[in-house]
Amino acid sequence: MKRGTSVIELIVYGALFALVSIGAIDLIRQSYTVMAKVRLQREINTEGELSMQRMMREVRLASDIIMASSTLYASPGTLKLQTYADDGSGATTTAYFYLSSGVLTLAKATSSIALTSSHSTIDNLVFRLIIASTTSKAIKIEMRLIATTSAFSIVNNFYGTAIFRGSYNQ
Repeated sequence: MKRGTSVIELIVYGALFALVSIGAIDLIRQSYTVMAKVRLQREINTEGELSMQRMMREVRLASDIIMASSTLYASPGTLKLQTYADDGSGATTTAYFYLSSGVLTLAKATSSIALTSSHSTIDNLVFRLIIASTTSKAIKIEMRLIATTSAFSIVNNFYGTAIFRGSYNQ
C-alpha cells in the first residue's frame, strides 16, 4: 500500500486549483465592474432627474421667456425666464439656465448654483418653445448627460416639457 501523493497528482491538483482560482478572481473583478457601472448609472440618473425637475419647475413658475437673452433650438441652449422671487414677495426677477464647461448652471437674482456636478458633462442642451395657441406657451427641454470613469462611460438622455404659469388659462 502506497502512502502520500505522487508528483503527477500534485500537478493535477495544482492545475485544478489554479483554474478555480482564476475563475473566482475573474468573477470578483466582473462583480466590481458591474457595481461601479450601477453606481455611476444611479448617480447620473439622479443628477439628470433633479436638474430636469428644477428647470421644469422654474418654467412652470415663470410668467414668460426673455427671447433676446435665450438661445433656442440649438445646443448649447440658454434659457432666460421672467419669474418671481423665491422669498414670496411677488417681486419679479429672472432665472437663467446655461452651460458652463459642461455643467448646468442656474443664475437667479444675485446668485448662481450648479445643477449638475463636475463628475458629469452635458454635451447637448436644447430648449424649444412650443406655442399651442395665442395664450398657451411651453418649453420642451432635451438634455444629454455623460459620466465617464477610467474604464467606461454612461450616457443618458433626459426630456421634459413644462407650460408657463397662467398660459393655459382661457
